[in-house]
Amino acid sequence: MAEETAFQVRTALAGSHEMAYRWNVSKETNVIIKLSEAEALVLADLLSRWSKRSDNTLAIEHQAEQRVLWDIEVMLERQLVAPFSADYQDLLNAARQVVQDVQ
Repeated sequence: MAEETAFQVRTALAGSHEMAYRWNVSKETNVIIKLSEAEALVLADLLSRWSKRSDNTLAIEHQAEQRVLWDIEVMLERQLVAPFSADYQDLLNAARQVVQDVQ
């Protein structure tokens, strides 16, 4: 719970009932993405090359790398609600604060 940041409580009217929604961003809640061995290898190589670049740019060398990134994006979209929320930027900022290295 120490890593968790509760950053917004919203209220919404649903009919005549008021409901409160509490949004939490946590490193403790897992999202699982399944990759084939081939997809994992392509992604690992892409990320390895990217992490070694001093200019911090991501260079796609083969269409398979682009395909894997698109597939992961789709997998995340199927599991996450936040990207479709009106307050997405707030949710993203809170998630970045939770995940970033301590400075």
